[in-house]
Amino acid sequence: MNPKPPVLVTRRLPQPVMELLAESFDLALNPHEGPMPRRELLAAARGQSGLLTLLVDQVDAELLDAAGGSLRAVANYAVGYNNIDVAAASRRGVAVCNTPEVLTDSTADLALMKPSTCEPCFWKSAARPMIA
Repeated sequence: MNPKPPVLVTRRLPQPVMELLAESFDLALNPHEGPMPRRELLAAARGQSGLLTLLVDQVDAELLDAAGGSLRAVANYAVGYNNIDVAAASRRGVAVCNTPEVLTDSTADLALMKPSTCEPCFWKSAARPMIA
């Protein structure tokens, strides 16, 4: 059996996600509640096959170099990827991905809920006499 590829997870994620990841990868976890200090991030990235980052983690040439030639992918647990130097990753043959649909359902739910919560306010204000 092949060993699981090592992946650095820069922030604790929801338990079901962590369990699913642990099935396929040898996880290195950020021991802090908040963002991983830069110096620790650079050291922890060394030798990893993957980095699972959040928007607060700056993935630049320095971090990619610190990870070394074994790095194959950076997965951003976020909608965007403004924190990742995609060109620098591409030059090193490192795949970059994100979770673009992660907020779609929540946004739709909120959009549908908004009118129903505002309706009573609207009708109350519409019933007031207008001041000329």
